[in-house]
Amino acid sequence: MDDSDKKILQNLYPGSRMPGLKTKYHILECFMMCLSEHGIENISFEKIASASSLPKALVHYHFKSFYEMLDVATKIAIAKARASVREATNVDGSILDTLKSWADSNLDWAYKQPQWKSVFLLTIFRKGNTKKSTLFVEKTLGPAGAYLLPILNEKSPFKIEKTKFEALITSIQHHIMGLYVCHPTLSPKKLSIVKKELSFHIQLQVQHLFLNETSRDD
Repeated sequence: MDDSDKKILQNLYPGSRMPGLKTKYHILECFMMCLSEHGIENISFEKIASASSLPKALVHYHFKSFYEMLDVATKIAIAKARASVREATNVDGSILDTLKSWADSNLDWAYKQPQWKSVFLLTIFRKGNTKKSTLFVEKTLGPAGAYLLPILNEKSPFKIEKTKFEALITSIQHHIMGLYVCHPTLSPKKLSIVKKELSFHIQLQVQHLFLNETSRDD
């Protein structure tokens, strides 16, 4: 458990002491391992307890349900992704360069964290609720790219409304999610091909945005 994990758990469980937080994190790690091995249909508190070498009652004490584990694990995953992607994004080039770098960083993080795959996909498609999936993107993943907004505004040759840049970022995130859902595991060679496809998608989106602004000025 690193400092970012510790901070998230402290915010979610104020007043908890460090030994308890470490136990929660250990249970979450075993929960994700069991998800990957058994799937949500076959997971059980017994299997999580066995994997964690803890009494089943203690697992229940820390987490009342699988969905509590899922929600906490998702919050940790997204916080880590935000920090990693922000650090890896090159903001020194053009708008297109910045967006491509940001998108590549998102993909790199996702494919280097296979243990989060089950958590991510379950959160998106839980109970098959597409409204919940959309809300998840808008309220949780959306802010992950919010720090790009002032950077994009500064680089833009046009004065573009904030909502349009927000829509552009969300569209790219939807595309990344689609790639990840369709290709949850990729070899380095195939990942390179996926990045080229994503780069083409971003280029089209940026061109479309700027063409609309140009025609509006005319």
